Amino acid sequence: MNEQTSRWYMVNKDGMCTLCADQADAEQEAKNAQEAWPHMGPHRAVRLVEASQAFTAAEAAGWLPIETAPKDGSAVLVYPPI
Repeated sequence: MNEQTSRWYMVNKDGMCTLCADQADAEQEAKNAQEAWPHMGPHRAVRLVEASQAFTAAEAAGWLPIETAPKDGSAVLVYPPI
């Protein structure tokens, strides 16, 4: 996946987010925020990518099989191109 078209964020349970430099930065920000504001958690490191990069056109047209879901506990946010 092209790093130019994806960004890492730290996100809380309400969807508030902080733009981070990279995955390691987002994970550290999430850890720090969880310690400082546990009532706003869980805090997660997430990667925001354009939907067209996350799925093929056929997959984007309908539901994905559950077998395609991430199994490492990672969260994924996608958005349509502007």
